[in-house]
Amino acid sequence: MRAAALRAAADPRGRGRDEERSVADAQPTTPRRRFRLHHHAARHVGRGAHHLARTLGSLAAVLILAALVAIWRLMQGPIELNWLAPYVQAGFDRAGVGLKVAVGGVQFGIDRETHELDLWAEDVRLSLPNGMPLARLPQMSTSASLSDLLRGQIAPTQVVIEHPILHLIREQSGAISAQIGNGDGPKPDIGPDLIEQLAGPPGPNSLLGRLHDISIRGASLRVDDRQSGREWRADKVDIALQRGTKGARGDVSLTMPIGTSHPELHASFRYLADRQLFDLDMSIDGVLPTEIPPLTPELAQLQHIEAPVSGTLTTRIDLAKGEAQGSRLDLALGTGRLHSEWLPTGTVMVRKGEMRLTYAPERSEMRIDGFKLDLDGGSEVVADGKLTGVTPQMLAAPPDARPPGQLTGDINAGLRNVSPARLSELWPVGFSPGGRRWVLANVHDGEIDEAMVHAIVDLDPAAHVGKLDNATGTLRYHDLTVNYLNGLPLAHKVTGTANFVGKELDFVPSGGGVKGLNLTGGTLRITDIGDKVEHLAVDLNAAGPLRDALEVIDSKPLEYAHALGIDPAQVTGHTDVQVHFKLPLLADVKMDQIEYSAKVSVAGATLDAAVVGHPVSNGDIGIDVAKTGAHAQGAVRFDGIPAKVDGNIFFHEKSGPHAIYKVGMTLDDEAQRRLSLDLAPDRLSGPIGVEAVYQAFSGEHGDATATLDLKDATIAIAEAGWRKPAGQPANAKVTLDINHDQITSVPQIELRAAGLDGRFSGTLAPDHKHLDRVDIRRMIVGDSDVSGIVSRRVGGGWRADIHAARIDARRLFKDATTGVAAPDSVPLAVNARIDRLSFGAGRELQQVTAALARNAGVWQSGQVAAQFTNGHKLAMRFGEGNSERLLFQTDDMGATLQLLDMGADVSGGQLTIDGQLSQTAGKRSLRAHIEGSNYTLVRASPMTRILALPSLTGFGSMLAGAGLPFMILRGDFTYSGSRLSLDRVLAFGEALGITTNGWFDLDRDQLELQGTVAPAYALNSIIGNVPIVGQLLGGGSEGLFAANFRLNGSSDNPQVTVNPLSALAPGILRQIFSPIVGVASPVGTSGTPGNAPAPGTAVTAPGATAAAPAYPAFGSSTPVPAAPLAPAAGGPAPVAPPAASSTPVPAAPGPMPSSLLPATPPVAH
Repeated sequence: MRAAALRAAADPRGRGRDEERSVADAQPTTPRRRFRLHHHAARHVGRGAHHLARTLGSLAAVLILAALVAIWRLMQGPIELNWLAPYVQAGFDRAGVGLKVAVGGVQFGIDRETHELDLWAEDVRLSLPNGMPLARLPQMSTSASLSDLLRGQIAPTQVVIEHPILHLIREQSGAISAQIGNGDGPKPDIGPDLIEQLAGPPGPNSLLGRLHDISIRGASLRVDDRQSGREWRADKVDIALQRGTKGARGDVSLTMPIGTSHPELHASFRYLADRQLFDLDMSIDGVLPTEIPPLTPELAQLQHIEAPVSGTLTTRIDLAKGEAQGSRLDLALGTGRLHSEWLPTGTVMVRKGEMRLTYAPERSEMRIDGFKLDLDGGSEVVADGKLTGVTPQMLAAPPDARPPGQLTGDINAGLRNVSPARLSELWPVGFSPGGRRWVLANVHDGEIDEAMVHAIVDLDPAAHVGKLDNATGTLRYHDLTVNYLNGLPLAHKVTGTANFVGKELDFVPSGGGVKGLNLTGGTLRITDIGDKVEHLAVDLNAAGPLRDALEVIDSKPLEYAHALGIDPAQVTGHTDVQVHFKLPLLADVKMDQIEYSAKVSVAGATLDAAVVGHPVSNGDIGIDVAKTGAHAQGAVRFDGIPAKVDGNIFFHEKSGPHAIYKVGMTLDDEAQRRLSLDLAPDRLSGPIGVEAVYQAFSGEHGDATATLDLKDATIAIAEAGWRKPAGQPANAKVTLDINHDQITSVPQIELRAAGLDGRFSGTLAPDHKHLDRVDIRRMIVGDSDVSGIVSRRVGGGWRADIHAARIDARRLFKDATTGVAAPDSVPLAVNARIDRLSFGAGRELQQVTAALARNAGVWQSGQVAAQFTNGHKLAMRFGEGNSERLLFQTDDMGATLQLLDMGADVSGGQLTIDGQLSQTAGKRSLRAHIEGSNYTLVRASPMTRILALPSLTGFGSMLAGAGLPFMILRGDFTYSGSRLSLDRVLAFGEALGITTNGWFDLDRDQLELQGTVAPAYALNSIIGNVPIVGQLLGGGSEGLFAANFRLNGSSDNPQVTVNPLSALAPGILRQIFSPIVGVASPVGTSGTPGNAPAPGTAVTAPGATAAAPAYPAFGSSTPVPAAPLAPAAGGPAPVAPPAASSTPVPAAPGPMPSSLLPATPPVAH
């Protein structure tokens, strides 16, 4: 049975037949037999198994021993077993890698730590299933599990590739591919499946499912960036990869030539298998970027940094798409320089810095997560934001060969602790070029504490210009010096903030000053930023001394104070100023391109000798200045007088006034005195409302117009008897011509009130201190209407050449006859031609010519000629040749007495008054002799009452009828003040003779007269019947009938007293008969008859010449004629003596000399 069992074991076919036979034989056996058979078989099998086990044990022992020796040997180091290369190749083929593997030689060893079998393969050639070579590796090592090897599988747990050549390619499209090989001939890309197997998570059913470590040692790396057109190489590249459940991660170190050195760079990477993303983190430390090859386009921009950098580069590649998804750069900069074509100077010094950039090429977006530069001197530049439109070509291109394109960015940028001087190297030329130009040229000193801006930017990287949109930002600064307009004083220590919104940058100063002015607010606004022409608008508020403010606005090119006619050096006070400028930010700005204005608020201003030598004080004025002119308005005190001022100044005015000033004030008596305007206080007094307008023209010429409200003033023109009380409306208008701040003429003076209308003009002396001439164009005052010229005389005083349509002479005559010198009156010479000279109602002269001279308030000389309304004439002269003589002549005595309001009881007649003027105790008086003839006394109420005696009733009838004619009027009188004293005045006619003495008080309208009246026929009878006239005239005891009378009271209705006489005293007879017998004149030097003229001759005044020449011109030394006046044509004829009388009568006076009424007005000197 054992033998059968062994044979069965040895021969399966035999065993089968025996078994079949045993089964067939056993079928009919009994259970006992079956037991014996089983027992016999078991014994037979046991003996065979024993022998087999012994044999196998021996063999196993040999094999174990051999294995132990082999393991020991493998643990000692790799064993070259090239004859196993085909088996290794077959193992790789059976692993299902999808690649064909050819191995030139192999070595084996055991890792003492992992107890895995290490396989070293040389000359490994990988190819695709179609036979296309994929890679050739000089040397590769791998580790495999012994259990897998015992099962006949190669499942490596780690792979080490020695000295491969790695080739990375980025196409123009951005797609990335990788190749491994020695560079001989083209190689296909490493597919994503292989990468997935190598770097993906381990799987139990994959050849590489147990692979957890891959290392590449001593590789050569070549990067071909066809997108940027650049290549670079690196040697000694070591890569270590550890696989995990989600992918793989690892490290890379490489050595590359950087300048003359070969620094070692380190990087880490990570592969996310589920998304097929490959992340690379590269670290550098203290490397100059200019010497770093551009591993990525982002690194190409590091070429602008000339400073050691340290940090990391993180980049991500989408292996499924074969594209780089982006990169992140985190760098720290050391001391050096930063170069950029955007910088004005192309470079800037950097002390240190940091930058964090993220680039997403699929979105063409560069995100600036953080950018900070510490510049030399403590200044900082910071930025963050993003840029879109950034292509790899732009990043990799050199500055002078940027591809066309447009970048749009959302950027936050800022500066800290930057001096304005550094802005020239930090402010890009392409950003707001106008604003940059102005700031660099006009902002100095101080420091910009912080400038932060957020903006949407449009950049042209090729042209290096940019535009800001929707920009906002803030700025803080201190101690700046700002030149806000060329020529004006600089603003110093300017401190404040700024705001940037849209296209505007607003500087808001909170402190600083211009000269002595302190900035209190305002803005400097740059507008239209990014447009073709940007603009600057300056609005500054300042407060301080008025003088400094005026000096600011008086600087070129403004010269506002000069235009206002103000010298800043003469001004004090406080002011608040608002200045505005707007100008285009061009390289060459013309003055007419600048819009400017100013508002000045002045408080307590004082200006010495502001106007015509008078100061201005307490000025509270607001001034508005524009490009075309200025307007000032406010309140001042003009030499202490409150006034309102309003002025307009017109700049660059080619025609018309350059300035118009308006002044309103009220001048009381003291103010008039202070301003030297109290020219006639006796004529004008009380407050005057003044509204003055001054217009300034070129050449320092100007004119002024003053409108005067005289309602509250009192105006008096005593000569015309006119007066305006306070409260009655009146106004005046005065126009002045001014040259070099001095009044040169007064072309117009208008004065209007009830009963007053005057129009004048005046011319000033060369020294402009007083009037030289006044032209009276028209002056209607009361009942007077006057025109003419009043001019200053050489040597002092005035000369008036007057023509008047009418003059009311009542007050003039009264003042002239008072005999009292006018106080403070200046010398005056008058030449007048007067059409009508009125002395009262119905009393006037016509065609009056006069030449008068007044000195020391007294009329010293004069010559007057006139005619009455009836054609009769009068003439008067006095003071000729410095004499005191006065001569008056008229051919109408009655009209003369009526003119002088001395009665209307006389008609016709001639009258001559010849006397001497004298002055005693300050009063002017006249003592004169009067001669009259051929007049008639009519309707004389006092005389009617005198003639009421029964013996004189016939005379009364004559008086009431045709009148009493008189042939002779003779006597003396004295006139002093208002008192007229008569002395021995005789009136004699053919019917009556009268003698009188006494006085008239013209001012009080009082008289006191006494005299004698006697009929003329009684005297004639006596003369004819008495043979011895001498005895009778010598004082005989017999007398004739006559009457004494006395008048006192008012001249209109005096009290009359009459005392009839039975006999006349001899002295009375002498007086009555003197016209007939030639009794000597009372004013003669002798009263003896021997001095009396012969009967029939004309009687002349003492000292007069019977036949004098014609009246000479005033002031001539030729004697004045004293011939009596003849009756005018048409006047009453001289009364002839009665036909029955044998007594001769005096001859009538001769005709009036024609020289008394000259054809042209006389001239007063």
